[in-house]
Amino acid sequence: MPSSRLLWKDPSKKTVEHGQVSETSLQLPFSRIEAKYNGMTYTCELVDESISPTFITYTPKVAMPPSQPALKDCPLDYIPPTDKYAHCTCMTTDRGVPAALLLWEDPEQTMVKFTNEEKSLGLPFTSVEEHFSGRAYRCVLRHITGDLMVSYTPLLVVKPESPVVEGLKGQYVINELVSLKCTVKGGVPGTQKIFFNCDNHSDRPDEIEGSQLTSSLLFNAMITDNHTQCDCYGTNDYFLSSMLSVILHVGWTDGKLIIYAF
Repeated sequence: MPSSRLLWKDPSKKTVEHGQVSETSLQLPFSRIEAKYNGMTYTCELVDESISPTFITYTPKVAMPPSQPALKDCPLDYIPPTDKYAHCTCMTTDRGVPAALLLWEDPEQTMVKFTNEEKSLGLPFTSVEEHFSGRAYRCVLRHITGDLMVSYTPLLVVKPESPVVEGLKGQYVINELVSLKCTVKGGVPGTQKIFFNCDNHSDRPDEIEGSQLTSSLLFNAMITDNHTQCDCYGTNDYFLSSMLSVILHVGWTDGKLIIYAF
């Protein structure tokens, strides 16, 4: 009595599943479908000794997840926003089937850049908004099998704020002894050094007051030169703040020496 059986063959004609003589149906498990043959034609063949082989074809389309994204060449230190070459690259070895969308998202999950063709995507620091500095950006592989992601926190340098000089009352200081204090706030990283220099008065050590840096100088009307210029500015080791200049003068009022400024 003639025997017959069913065979499933991959695109290379290799048999991947075969049925017993008594079976009238044969499944093709998707787990047996190799990635390289995904989207290609598989053949179900009926082999019968009494007739010529007959067959029917099927083209499986199996969703295959991408590989986990990874980061490359991502700066770990502060970067000036003017650096046109600083970037962080997100890459994957396999974008899966169908191809995953590779994209960068800012901390508010707004798309920054994307590609549906390449296996890597750079995040230039020129695309990082200043108010997002120090917050995590996400590189996402968006896929129907589920998203994969990796995060990166860019650190942009922010210029310190303009200096403020305290100790002046309006435009005048009416004292024989005057202490001027220059304060510089802000900046990322924070202000590291204040330069407060006056004619014949050298810079003194800075003091930390909370999140700001201050530098003080003391003036005596008896020994202060007339028309003394004081300049103050700060730095966070990347950028200088703007400079503030104050001119001190020595004068007389009510028979006393005073210092005044404008």
